[in-house]
Amino acid sequence: MVNSFDSDESVVSLDDLDSLASLDTASESFEPAEDVSLEHLGLELVRHRHDRINELYYEAGCSDAAAEAVALAELGLTPAWISTLMTATGRSNVSAQTVATLIEECTV
Repeated sequence: MVNSFDSDESVVSLDDLDSLASLDTASESFEPAEDVSLEHLGLELVRHRHDRINELYYEAGCSDAAAEAVALAELGLTPAWISTLMTATGRSNVSAQTVATLIEECTV
């Protein structure tokens, strides 16, 4: 996978992402440093939603990309944010419209 983001240039302030503070998980909480890269943030969110992604993939028959998109959407992220995070973590050609379509196809 090709990472199109330079981690030094794609630093996000967590103050701008306060909606992510209340992750729906029974496991450990996400406690990053003050600033993290988009790639790191995306990977942490996917890690925290791993069980839900697997449930959507294996039990609901969603594609891996759709399962990831739905699991992130359930956190309250917009398709634009999901697209940004999925691209930062190595998925190519994932527009906000593509994310919206994936979510629609995999809504259970």
